[in-house]
Amino acid sequence: MGAEACDARPLIFAPEGARPIFFLHIPKTSGSSTNAFLRALYGKGAVVEHVEYQLPDLLAGRRVAIRAPCVSGHVPLWAWRLYRGAEHYACVTILRDPWARLVSHVNWVAKYAAGAKLPPGAGGVALGRVAALVEATDFESVAGLRKLMIAVKAEPNFASFDNYQVRMLRAWRMDAMEGRLGDADLSVAEAELASFLHVGFCEDQAAFQADLMSKLGKRAEVTPIRANRASVHRLRADNLLAREVFAPWLELDQGLYGFARGRFRRDGAPAAG
Repeated sequence: MGAEACDARPLIFAPEGARPIFFLHIPKTSGSSTNAFLRALYGKGAVVEHVEYQLPDLLAGRRVAIRAPCVSGHVPLWAWRLYRGAEHYACVTILRDPWARLVSHVNWVAKYAAGAKLPPGAGGVALGRVAALVEATDFESVAGLRKLMIAVKAEPNFASFDNYQVRMLRAWRMDAMEGRLGDADLSVAEAELASFLHVGFCEDQAAFQADLMSKLGKRAEVTPIRANRASVHRLRADNLLAREVFAPWLELDQGLYGFARGRFRRDGAPAAG
């Protein structure tokens, strides 16, 4: 009896096509724009988006395995690697300048204090509490900024501000989304990133699209889309005081982003040497 037959895990993903891909969607890195591009590339019915919402039913056996050539979702790499069938998908992701990503995420969270509907579950409850904290913060005050950092750190089920790109790419550590991170975690994330089929950058969505199509041997219209823009602006990109105070939230992500910029050429291929 083969290893596949002995695997007691439920089959979650059954890929179709010659080179199926998983887009690891790190929040606030132009992922909504990328999903729109993937729909144009594969066809709307061939892309499963936000697979994180389907995973509970899949794991409980309440629905059959997903059969698709392209899967996209806010699924940390450590979790993705656990799902039976996931090993057949090549991984793709997009990174963003850490400060720009943090500013975008803070402002995205702020919309929930302005009346946007919260997602269900414990994550939604935590998101609502953090939104209230963001709304109450004086972003021009060191004391106010530090108070926000302390309160967010104590909030369970929320780590989206704290070196989140490293957290999403830190494989083989089940507490990667809430545990304290260090240089060893950055090293693991860098090694994992180097194994991806393609890595792009939010700052150049057109290059990401063109290069991914080349790797997959596909043709489609390259139409960068700016989707899911923040509607509330509590934190400005030119707020240098906040950038300084929030430095611990950026440090490891900056290391990862610098590694990726040095490691990958414009076409996403490993650089020589």
